[in-house]
Amino acid sequence: SILKVSEIQDPTNGNTALTIDSSGNPSLNNPFGFIYLSSGITLTNNTVTKVTGWTNDGLSGMGWDSTNDEIDITIAGHYFVNFQVNIYSGGNDLRDIIPNVYKNGVNYFGAYSFITTSPSVVDARHFALSVSNIMSLAAGDTLSFYIKVQTDGTNPFMHAGDTTSGYRGNNVSVFRVGN
Repeated sequence: SILKVSEIQDPTNGNTALTIDSSGNPSLNNPFGFIYLSSGITLTNNTVTKVTGWTNDGLSGMGWDSTNDEIDITIAGHYFVNFQVNIYSGGNDLRDIIPNVYKNGVNYFGAYSFITTSPSVVDARHFALSVSNIMSLAAGDTLSFYIKVQTDGTNPFMHAGDTTSGYRGNNVSVFRVGN
């Protein structure tokens, strides 16, 4: 048999859980979004730095605090969070890259990318790294993003991208996967 509906609501409060448009495309009431850096950021060598200057590219069902560069969670649940960084060092001397995702101002998860222990062993100039995890978040929680990069002397740079490497190379994707 065929069930023809354009909207499904929860039985208690009448909140819309799913809609179906006239072409048959379903749309869940599930928060998601993407932010990116539209310009590069010079970092201080071997120093934990909060990444600021994000561009909100459409957070749906989430808030954006542009003053504090934080994503504000409005619906509780489990969320997939991915933080990608593109790091550049003009001195070809990258050593470590440590991106971290913070929940409510506290380090929640991250990665440690160890490139080399001494100068001139690898001569790394560009390096891209992504970290991702599933997080349990409550309404009112905030997400912020930090990075620490160590070189052999030069200040590293979060490279925003260009026509060669592609734009939006430093970015965050967030979407709710369920309760």
